[in-house]
Formats: sequence, structure tokens, C-alpha cells
Amino acid sequence: MRRFFAVLLIAILSLTAQADELAESGDRPVGVHWGVMPVTKFSTDQGITLGAFTRRFDYGAPPESPFHTLLTLQTTYSSKGPRDALIAFEKTGFAGTDLRFESEFAAFKNPYQNYFGLGDSTSYSRDLDSRGFNHYTIEGLVFSNSIRKHHDFGLDFVLGVTIPYKNLYSNGSNTLYFQEFGDRAVHHFSMRLEIGAIIDRRDSEFIPSRGYRASASLELAPAFLGSDSTFQRGELDFRFLVPLIENRWLLLANQIRYSECSPGAPITDHVKLGSSGTLRGLPYNRFLSNHSATLRSELRALFIRWHLFGMPLKGGTGIFADTGKIGDTFPRMLTRPFQAAWGITFFGSYFTDDFLGSADIGFSKDGMGIYIGLGHAI
Repeated sequence: MRRFFAVLLIAILSLTAQADELAESGDRPVGVHWGVMPVTKFSTDQGITLGAFTRRFDYGAPPESPFHTLLTLQTTYSSKGPRDALIAFEKTGFAGTDLRFESEFAAFKNPYQNYFGLGDSTSYSRDLDSRGFNHYTIEGLVFSNSIRKHHDFGLDFVLGVTIPYKNLYSNGSNTLYFQEFGDRAVHHFSMRLEIGAIIDRRDSEFIPSRGYRASASLELAPAFLGSDSTFQRGELDFRFLVPLIENRWLLLANQIRYSECSPGAPITDHVKLGSSGTLRGLPYNRFLSNHSATLRSELRALFIRWHLFGMPLKGGTGIFADTGKIGDTFPRMLTRPFQAAWGITFFGSYFTDDFLGSADIGFSKDGMGIYIGLGHAI
């Protein structure tokens, strides 16, 4: 626990670093501003992660919602081996229209990728896991582009193309991955076509306190565009926030998600339970299968509301409960037992609401998961 609190202190200190060229004291700046921060993350899956995280915000004049353009640069290295580099660009009002354009290129390698087997009833041994039995190596490149169209009645449509290339190979004969796939490297290339719809009625995209967001997406990877075989992925996501005490003093944040994929999809594209994005406290990739449904609820209180060096500083805490089911088929998913995790969370923002730091400590029957980093609130 001493290491955890040391990393938490580093994360909190990084949130108080000042951004270059940011002089506004209000919560909603205008014009161009740079945010430069060290990446100081920690998770039980990847260890301590260090790197650099840079964002260029152009809010426009007058301010555009949520921004005019956003450029993100990031590079990280984790103590357990994962490393990645990312460049991403977003623009509202693309080509003089009301389109929102997003483009992202990422390169990564993780020699510590978790694999506990495919299916909804895989076993877990803490002793075998500590000896690397559940790890394999994945590396790859991902290039994605999407266009988002907003309509006056509140519905956004999304069209996108993603091109990933991934290599998977075992870390030796004493691994589960080797037992099931051997020592031959597996290469996955595909071109995914995505269509989706979004309704966002929250009061803030980054740190909301009321409203809801609903989305549906379908991703198709046809064999004639280069995939090993045709497969699809789909997802329904609904998030809603209920203010119990106004002005973010106390609120309830909820997320309901259903995900599915073809049985023949690569293991990296199977739906999962376990990670900071699904059930916090279960190991990453703890369950991989074809259908999953999750419910995440979090009671949040924002009680730090200061101005530090002329810029807004906010902070709060919460408690959460995550639960879900996963199954090889949809009917089987309905009959499988619930998986569950619970814990506490800390979050805060500095400069503007657009920078958010968070720390989640989750517990489950498989142990404890800790996730500290930078991101956006749900």
C-alpha cells in the first residue's frame, strides 16, 4: 500500500502543474491554450506508467462547445513492459459545416497482455498469474478516422474507418497462450467500417453532473477488405447522471452497456469483463467471450472548489459498484452468474474541466485493482 499512496501523491502533484500559455482564471477559456503534463499512471495490470501528455486546446472566440480543435500527443512506458505512442486530432465545424472530425494514430507493444482463456467460465489462479502463466505479447499499429454529424433534434450520426494491424505471440511454453495457440506468431489485419448514433444531453462532455448520453455502434470487418474472416462488433451504451444535491455537490452516475461480437472475431476483439472500463477490481481481460452486459453505478461528491494560482481546481470522491454478465451466446449470458466489483474513486481537475485526473480502487473475488490516470468523466 505504501507504493500505491506514493503513486497517488505523484498523480495529485501532476494535476497541479501549470500549463504553458494558460492565463485565464475563468472556468471557460477562449482562444488557444496548451496543456503539458507528465503522465503518472498506475494500475495493477501494467504497473507504474510514466510519459508525457500534451494537449493543444483551441476553444475559438467566442468559445465553441466543447472546443474548436483539440490536438493530443502522448507517449508512455510502463514498468511491466507496455509502451505506446499516440497522436490524435479533433475538429468541430469541419470544412465549414457542423461536422466533427476525429483522427487518431497509435503504436503500441505490451509483453504483459492478460489472457485467461476464451469463454464465460474461465478459471483464475493468483499463483499461476504471478508466474506469467496468463501473459502474452501483443504489438501493433492502429489508424482511425471518423466523422460525426449533429442534427438539431439532438441525434449525432457517426461514420468511421479503422485500420488495425496486430501481432500476437507467446511468452514461452509455460503460458496458457502457448498451450492454446502454440509458438507461432499470429498476425491480424483488418479494415473496419463503423456506423453509430449518439444522443448527448449532459451538461458537460468532460465532467458532467446531470443529463444522459446514449450511443449505439456497429463495426463490420469484411473479409474482402483484408480481414482473415468477416466479423462484426456491436455496442449499446447508456449513461445517465442524477443530481442528488445541485451544483455537483452530490450526484449518482450510472452506465449500462451491452456488447457483442462474432464468435470468429480475433481474441483482441472479443467483448470483455475486467478492466477500468468494465468491472474495476477484476483483472484486465478476466473474461473474454461474445456477449456481455454491465451496470456501473457511482455516488460522487465534488467538495474541493478552489482557485490555485488563479486557475480553477476541483476535487472529489465517490463509491462505486460494478456488476455484469458475460456469455458465449446471448441466452447463455442471461443464465450465467453475475460478476461483481466495488470500491472507491477519487477525481479532480485543474486548469479547466477538460483535464481530469482519477484514481479507482476496486475489489472483487479475484483480488484488488488500482487504476490511476488522466481521462474524462463518464
